[in-house]
Amino acid sequence: MRIKADLVILAGGYGTRLGAQTKKTPKILLEFGNKTFLQHQIDLYDGVFNKIIFALGHLSQPIVSHLNEIRTKSKTVCVIDPFEGCGTGAAFRNAMQECEEDHVAVTYGDSYLLFDPCESLNSFIENKYKAAMVITRSTGIDKNNVEIKGGFVKRYEKNHADNLLQYLDYGLSYFRKSDILSCEITGACDLSRYHDNFINCGVLRYYLTGDPYHEIGSKLGQTRFEGFLKGRK
Repeated sequence: MRIKADLVILAGGYGTRLGAQTKKTPKILLEFGNKTFLQHQIDLYDGVFNKIIFALGHLSQPIVSHLNEIRTKSKTVCVIDPFEGCGTGAAFRNAMQECEEDHVAVTYGDSYLLFDPCESLNSFIENKYKAAMVITRSTGIDKNNVEIKGGFVKRYEKNHADNLLQYLDYGLSYFRKSDILSCEITGACDLSRYHDNFINCGVLRYYLTGDPYHEIGSKLGQTRFEGFLKGRK
């Protein structure tokens, strides 16, 4: 099922937590089960979105070359971050230049999400929401960072923990291109700046899922993802 929306995958980071593993190879090109992680992400989203935009920075050229070798149903394109150290927020805003649809989903280049976005994103579009975040409950590996109330996200704290934060950012959010471009946010920033903007306006909705997720930005995450792939055979 194709959604009338585009997807931005933020893949411009340095992968510093992985040390020598990403010194010459970007995270998204690390191989798991004889496939690059980029190919695993393409397998998740190809044909679902109108266009998939990879926002790149560090070691971008091998990613561009690899993507050019992959045949896809969705349009795919790469856009280079506007400046070094711009952060995920500025990278996302910069990617808007390649978005053809007004409705845009955004995720990360090291996240493998088993949640099917079709139903929730179609709901987002039909209800004319301005912004939404997919959330889950932490399995104990990651700390909860989201507080909700009355159908809205009331607080999002990426690096904080208290008892009111009972949910976890799943790694997938929905926005409207026109609203992102109208935000008065400039310079280097994290994507959470946009979440905070819509929280402050009282309009950040959420969709709750119990579907598992994987990430390959840490050695533990890679081990878990490799185990998932082996179990799926």
